Order: sequence, then C-alpha cells, then structure tokens
Amino acid sequence: MLTPPTIAPLRMARNPGNAVISPFTMKRTMAHALSLAAGGLPFAFASIRAIQTGWDFRYFMIAVAGLIGAAAAVAIGRTYASGWTTVTAALVAFVTASVLSVLAAMAIGTRLGLGLLVVADSFGACFAAAVFFHLYARVGNHVR
Repeated sequence: MLTPPTIAPLRMARNPGNAVISPFTMKRTMAHALSLAAGGLPFAFASIRAIQTGWDFRYFMIAVAGLIGAAAAVAIGRTYASGWTTVTAALVAFVTASVLSVLAAMAIGTRLGLGLLVVADSFGACFAAAVFFHLYARVGNHVR
C-alpha cells in the first residue's frame, strides 16, 4: 500500500536525531547566541551592581536606554538605509546606545564625568556587538 506524501516529513520531525545540521546553520546559531550574550551583558552588570549595593538600580535604567537606542538604530537602518553594511549598523547602534545611556543617567541625577562615560560606552559597545552578531547571522557567512 502506498503511504501519503505527508507522512515522511512527520517522521523526520518526530526523530530529529537523524537530521543533519549544516555548518552554515551552526554559524548562524552561534552568531545568534553571541548576539544574545552581548545584549544581555549590560543587564548582568546591572544585576551585579544591584546585588552588591542592595539599593542601586540605576544601571538597569541605563541599560534599558542603551537597548532602546540600539534597537531604534537597527529599526531605522532597516527602514531607511538599505545600503548600510553590518559594521555601519553596529557603529550607529554604538553611538545611539551610548548617547541615550548618557542622557538616561543624567536624567536620573548622575553627573557627567569619566565614570558615566565609561559605563555608557561599555554598554554601548555591548549593544553594538549584539547588533553586529545579529545582523551577521541574518546576512550569512560574510560581513558586508
């Protein structure tokens, strides 16, 4: 008796151990994992600061502002700047995340100084790396 053609894909789906993962898929998965790790790093630093002091949650607001800046840069870049390269988008995300982090810190009462700039630029660098790896995973094997 002939089996319907829809049964074969269902059998493969139930038994994923036989599936072969290509190196390209593995690189994309690794790039996504690195993107998530880099994007989560400012929140890990904020958590460490909050646990150490017990009351200082300002880094969370700075990290959220940086995340919003990086996400806005990626969204605007996808919409209007079709010729952006992966590196260009990461640099724009770095600048916007850093500037919004500084503005958020100053809005909650932190004075502008070297410490604030180091924290904001560190968070901006983490979000820029997250944007780079995210777009690298979407573009493929090469950085354009």
